[in-house]
Amino acid sequence: MVSLLEFSTRAAGQMNAYQGRIGAEAKLYSAAKEEGQNCEWETEGVLEVIYPDLAQYSPRSEPIIRRNTEQLFADMLGKKFYNHKVKMEKE
Repeated sequence: MVSLLEFSTRAAGQMNAYQGRIGAEAKLYSAAKEEGQNCEWETEGVLEVIYPDLAQYSPRSEPIIRRNTEQLFADMLGKKFYNHKVKMEKE
């Protein structure tokens, strides 16, 4: 189950600044149980995406920001369901 907590393509408090934000909570229904126990929801924690790092001021950038924000969120959410390698950034 995914609960959407926040979705916006505008920077907080600014009408002309475009920056995608998605905040959601993911829960998985755990069917693995021992005899006599009920199945229960396991919280995967809050997922948060902000794209791009710096807000853009062109209205033409809004569709691109929306698409990229949604794609980053979908990738992040999908990876909660399978093992994957995490790329490490070089310092």
